Amino acid sequence: MSRRERTRRRQRAVRRAVISTIWGIVLCSLALIALPAMLSGNGFASTGTGPVRVTIGLGRQPERPADGADEPEAEVTPEPAETPAAETERPAESTVIETERPEETVPPAETVQPEEKPDSGTENPPEGESAGEFAPVPESEAVDDGYFADAVFIGDSRTQGLRLYSGLKDTTWLCSVGLTVETAYTEKFSVAGGQYSAVDALGALKPAKVYIMLGLNELGWKSADIFIEKYAGIIDAALAANPDCEVYVQSILPVSASKDAAGTWCNNKNVLSRNERLIALAEEKGVNYLDVASAFKDENGCLPESSTPDGVHLNPGLCVSWLDYLKTHTVTEVEA
Repeated sequence: MSRRERTRRRQRAVRRAVISTIWGIVLCSLALIALPAMLSGNGFASTGTGPVRVTIGLGRQPERPADGADEPEAEVTPEPAETPAAETERPAESTVIETERPEETVPPAETVQPEEKPDSGTENPPEGESAGEFAPVPESEAVDDGYFADAVFIGDSRTQGLRLYSGLKDTTWLCSVGLTVETAYTEKFSVAGGQYSAVDALGALKPAKVYIMLGLNELGWKSADIFIEKYAGIIDAALAANPDCEVYVQSILPVSASKDAAGTWCNNKNVLSRNERLIALAEEKGVNYLDVASAFKDENGCLPESSTPDGVHLNPGLCVSWLDYLKTHTVTEVEA
């Protein structure tokens, strides 16, 4: 992926954020326009036994056709004035919900600018794809081990397993048991003739590719925001060291069904939640997202019991499969 493409992705992300904000303002304005009608009596209905209930966009307002034009006419059913109870049985299903979730208005707004999606090719994005154009790196022609000669792998004990069992040798590994997005700034590694933290080592090495697999040990953190903030700093360090660096954010691999059922913080619900944040971060930073988890989870979204000795780590055979996945999901063109 070229630097220009990353810039275009960032611009599109900003554009979508602006569009979402504008629609939010529009919906709030519509709610304010409807407020006089509610105060005049058309928008209020009392149950007689409880507090006043407010409904927006469901009352009859024949005297204000301009306001009603903003509502779908098929949803308005005129009723005799002497049956207010019918209105109290229809709580606001309505613009209140839409104003609390303005992001749902983004897809209609994007259809006004079809030129922003020239290569979509389908109306339904594949599993794991976020809104808009951003998606995990698709399958590509396989590369050989030499592709990783100028790469750096940052990760915890799972990445250590990849280092030990994949057979990949001519690359740089910044991985250790228990490494987190926090200790990546402090734990020292011997590289480039000195002792550096994983983050500082990126400045010394200036790698062409960086593969990050972190997040398992952080599943118990109360704040996902801190996790994302620290993760973003690692990406920033890689791009600061080499603006043309291809950064690959790898999804956190799931745990087995037995580990998931143990009732600890190390469970697949937390894994899915963090992966959603990671794909959003990759899109924001204009880097690559590898949905490695989808390649190894079973039909229940768990790591197969036969693939792990403890429900968390991978057996040697799956480490080889992991490397095969990386070889067939690249974005850099390799000369024949």
